[in-house]
Amino acid sequence: MILHAVESEMSENSSLESVCIVCGTKATQKCTGCYSVTYCGKQHQVEDWKKGHKNSCKCYEIQLSDQLGRYCVATRNIKKGQIILKEKPTLIGPKTVTPAICLSCHKYLSPPPGQDNFNFCSQCNWPMCNFVCENEPIHQTECKIFAEKKFIPNINFTSQGKTESNYCSIMALRLLLMKEKQPEIYDKIMTLESHLDQRRNTQLYQILGMNIPVCLRGLLGNNKINRELALTISGIFDTNCFDVKIPSGKINARGIYYKAAMFSHDCHPNARHLFRENTELILFATTDIKKGDIISLSYTQPLKGTLERRTHLKDAKCFECMCQRCTDPTEFGLYMSSIICPKCNENAKLIPIDVTDIESDFKCESCDAVFDLNDVKETKKIVLDAIKLANKTSPNDFETILETYKDIQPPNASIFLEIKYALLQLYGNPNDLSEEHLQRKIDICMELLEISKKLDPDYGALRTTLLKELHGCLTVLFNLKSQDETNKYKELYEEAIQIKQFEENLLK
Repeated sequence: MILHAVESEMSENSSLESVCIVCGTKATQKCTGCYSVTYCGKQHQVEDWKKGHKNSCKCYEIQLSDQLGRYCVATRNIKKGQIILKEKPTLIGPKTVTPAICLSCHKYLSPPPGQDNFNFCSQCNWPMCNFVCENEPIHQTECKIFAEKKFIPNINFTSQGKTESNYCSIMALRLLLMKEKQPEIYDKIMTLESHLDQRRNTQLYQILGMNIPVCLRGLLGNNKINRELALTISGIFDTNCFDVKIPSGKINARGIYYKAAMFSHDCHPNARHLFRENTELILFATTDIKKGDIISLSYTQPLKGTLERRTHLKDAKCFECMCQRCTDPTEFGLYMSSIICPKCNENAKLIPIDVTDIESDFKCESCDAVFDLNDVKETKKIVLDAIKLANKTSPNDFETILETYKDIQPPNASIFLEIKYALLQLYGNPNDLSEEHLQRKIDICMELLEISKKLDPDYGALRTTLLKELHGCLTVLFNLKSQDETNKYKELYEEAIQIKQFEENLLK
């Protein structure tokens, strides 16, 4: 029996006297997963785990508020790197629009060697990996329905990556099939927030409201689906689904992870998730979390400015973020959403007068001059237009943009940070770089790592990615330079090795 890495340990230093939950004798060793039960020894911990404690042992509790809805609070101190939750998908399926994928394993499909079209399921004619996949349980019920109703998807290979719209109803179909076969799971999923009132009049939901019911009525009958139910299900998926990104990157799927859906968003999160190859979600602490703290994930990109993040969250997730970062007009002193004041022009920065209003005017911190939001957007558009014209296969144009427009936006403006992040990819493999370009890539990593200390520290996704990039660069640099010349990078190099090992162990 393998116990959760955190849950398997016993607290040897508890000063509280209690009784063993199994035998009732005096015991002081608490389960360090939840700190809510005590055992007299390892044997009774294992016995209780098998009896059902594994289903209730957790380091958080779900609470409810008008502002956040359902959210999770730590019931004990959680150390950086500790696992908070492991969960297999409650429901998984294709995205609304996707290139051809297998309906069992959700891997991207290509024609087999020597063929000019996909493999197809022998029963329902949907593209599949092979005979093994077409017989997997996840596909069996829908396969019979497709075959009985003679539903032909007409998905054929014409070019790699061509998107197909016929997948838009698959996940909704799988949920509706649960209503009869697994009603308790169906009922649970249907309790999740849909934000349908905010979504129903959008162009996307007008289209979904027409297409999904027509498709599903043909498969299930008129009494099993109507427009309102189809839209509610779509809203639940868009609000709660995780984009399932496994390490190999071979699948294209989204999934409902019911327990993970309880964790709220914060633009300065203290937890994040990864997926194992089998699509199991692992949620872990990225920083130390104190008992009573809200455990949060981020649904946005950390290098986006406040206006972009809040607009994205409003459009995609239907809520207005009021986290610490979103309510700080300086964004932790980084001024990512600011421009240089065009009036006093002394590197003074414009910040929003009311940061919680996405239509707010901006004011100079130095001269108090007020500027319309459109003036700020027009200044930013100058840089965006330059990016549109840039050669996106070479770093040269992007380096020129950073130099040319440094007087109209501060150095940590979100668009400049995104350009620098893109440059890490454009410079490419460290082994292929000149010493000058290698050093430039290292310098960019160092700059962004400083930013990540405020935005996404410790085991955060941004910092982890940057450390991996830096590790590759430093491995090459150490072979070119003396130890004295590279000693300043030693601590970060060791941190990069440690964090790579941490993720590898987490995903085993």
